[in-house]
Amino acid sequence: MQVALNWMIKHRNVTTAVIGARRIEQLEANLHALEFNLSQEHVDALNRVSAPALPSPYSYHTPEFLELIHTGTSVTKV
Repeated sequence: MQVALNWMIKHRNVTTAVIGARRIEQLEANLHALEFNLSQEHVDALNRVSAPALPSPYSYHTPEFLELIHTGTSVTKV
């Protein structure tokens, strides 16, 4: 939970983190998320695995798909 909170509050679009602690221990555990910094490598990994899948037709505009379409394609005038 602490890693998730730490990662979330670092996003520029997040202005508030709402936590639902019922006990003081939960609140303290959540507040510990402010006591460390994630490396850029960890942030990038979390961003990758949490990125939403693009809906069709936008999924056809990913670099991998465009490479698949255009690799080896050539047009010559006959």
